[in-house]
Amino acid sequence: MSRLRKIYMPLLMVLFLMDCVYGERVEMADANLMVLVAVAYKESKCGQRPPEFLFVIINPTKFAVDACVFSLISEPCPFTAYPLICLELYDIDIPGIGPNLDEYPPDDNDQNILESFSKTLTEI
Repeated sequence: MSRLRKIYMPLLMVLFLMDCVYGERVEMADANLMVLVAVAYKESKCGQRPPEFLFVIINPTKFAVDACVFSLISEPCPFTAYPLICLELYDIDIPGIGPNLDEYPPDDNDQNILESFSKTLTEI
């Protein structure tokens, strides 16, 4: 079984990355639904999940959503933390992984949401 996994996992990843359109954005509600379903699936398999929720507050890139969901589902048990690639959901570029987000800036609505969220955090 592990031999097949070693063979098919890279192949699946290549096919997954070929399908990604890096600049394409996903609606915030759709992104939250996909992440929530992946977390629920992993919680059912492992019997636990990280204590904090992972909410998407902007319209992330399709790559960010797909990479996070794929990483969540492939994460080994125990499921106690979210994969690092999920930071891409918040337009935080992780060097060496995926596209350079500076080439795909957020739209105006995302910028307004990020500014109000930052302002709220500084007031707390």
